[in-house]
Amino acid sequence: MSSGASAGHVAAPTGSSSGGEVAANDAPQSIFNFVSVATVQTPFRDRRGTPRQGSVAPLSRGTVVFHPHIVSPAALDNLQQFSHAWVLFVFHENTNARGLEGKKGAGRPTTFRAKISPPRLGGPKVGVFSTRSPHRPNPIGLTMVRILGVQGHHLHVSGLDLVDGTPVLDVKPVVPYDVPDGLAVPEWVLEGDKERRRVTWSRAAQLALHALFERRGARASRFYDNPQALSEAAAQVLAQDIRGVHQGRGSASDGGGCGGAAYECVFDGLRLLFVHADGAVIVQDVVVA
Repeated sequence: MSSGASAGHVAAPTGSSSGGEVAANDAPQSIFNFVSVATVQTPFRDRRGTPRQGSVAPLSRGTVVFHPHIVSPAALDNLQQFSHAWVLFVFHENTNARGLEGKKGAGRPTTFRAKISPPRLGGPKVGVFSTRSPHRPNPIGLTMVRILGVQGHHLHVSGLDLVDGTPVLDVKPVVPYDVPDGLAVPEWVLEGDKERRRVTWSRAAQLALHALFERRGARASRFYDNPQALSEAAAQVLAQDIRGVHQGRGSASDGGGCGGAAYECVFDGLRLLFVHADGAVIVQDVVVA
């Protein structure tokens, strides 16, 4: 799905209790047409490096830009009186779309996997509806953001976990009734909170970042007005160990990935080169992406 105002079909497929793939059957289905009302601008150019939850990177900033031909600025009146908002969005960069398309044909409808393996579990599978996985029957996500301000068609937020260009279906204020008493979750959901790593910037990386701000001025960053603010926000992202599994995610050191070369992450238009050593993340250089 494109990042602009786009229509999408949201179906309600039925499933089976087996652990494999689930296919729609002849049971009644409801199909709805939705149009995105906004697009999100964020520091995260692609999925790699985007926080799994906005709360783990509260310094991340972004802007929900409402489409003026659909939404009047009056629709955002009084929203700034709330501290947080729910953003209902579309997982427009899902990687399983092609695989699901390939399973069509021979009378078979689109399918989805009933059970998946969350990264935090390290192998065991759970039902897809017990996870926050983007690979769902309907690729719709829900995230909570902090409201920083409203300007015309722009809703400025922080603590977000969305890829740049994500289509938005709706925005709702967070109210006290959204926080239940006695909230309970499985232990594995909390495991990721123990994996945050210490992030340091080498002297060379610090000098490079400051030089970029001095040379490019306001063009150095879309969301941060000084190098200190950007480096602190980027550190919250890197602390989550954003390496892929094949690159050694979870290991204390680099492990020789990419021939020992630094890993890369694009944050707010800047390419961060970093390594893992002794359980810490070291940013070695910063260049314009």
